Amino acid sequence: MDITLNVTSNKIIHCLYITTFTLMFFSTNLKGENYLIPKKNAYGSLVFAEKKHEHPGVYDLFQSNKFITKDTTYFDLTPDYAMSKNENIILQQENQVFLTLAVESVKKNIIAIVNVYNAHDGYLYIYKKNIPYNGKDLCDKRFLITSYDVILDYLGGWCNYGLDMSSSAWLEIPPKSNYTYQVNLNDYYVFLPGKHRYNVGTFEHLIVRSNWFRNENINTAMFNILNQSHPKKKIDDLLYNLDLYGARLGVFLRSNEVSLLIDGDELDSLYSK
Repeated sequence: MDITLNVTSNKIIHCLYITTFTLMFFSTNLKGENYLIPKKNAYGSLVFAEKKHEHPGVYDLFQSNKFITKDTTYFDLTPDYAMSKNENIILQQENQVFLTLAVESVKKNIIAIVNVYNAHDGYLYIYKKNIPYNGKDLCDKRFLITSYDVILDYLGGWCNYGLDMSSSAWLEIPPKSNYTYQVNLNDYYVFLPGKHRYNVGTFEHLIVRSNWFRNENINTAMFNILNQSHPKKKIDDLLYNLDLYGARLGVFLRSNEVSLLIDGDELDSLYSK
């Protein structure tokens, strides 16, 4: 996988980035996010409807989930963003951290380019487990890719790094600098045959500042405790309740959502490799 690392210090980038940030968000989201549309179907996996198939097909999530109760809804069966578009924009502006996504069609591949810009005067740290750092593959479901009511299955691997919150688990981004990485989405997702419009966005990234590491042992213990049950929700609530957002210690941020037309017949398929 092609990983691009670009950490640079340029005052001109700072000015241009702040000026164009809001325009970029709204220009790539003219139709608005579609997370209010329930994702009733999925596509990509060969295992669905309780058996393995030779080819992927669109399948109903209710029919392929054994843990259904009378209170279960489609919203309960699919991953989604932890915050709305407006909440995310406000948090990025408040924290002076800007996470942007561009998606390009290159030959027979769909390339996602993620850029994290630190407009703050202090150092910023991004959790390595959330990114394909140093040539590694994705270790988790890091992109939400949907086409109306169909969500694409994540077909990549999973890495068990444990819940390492020590300083070595974080990538440093200097002030007024950015970190950029790119991912070939074809390596992890299979797109529907034919032409379809997709919405693509990243899930939330955990980003902290230098003073986070002053209490590194406490933070590690806290995250280990929270990891016992629903870590993302509990960690997010704790950061909010302790006013760590206001103290600029840590924040969860995601990218903008990009809408684009993709012809699955023109792409290299994960299953053809």
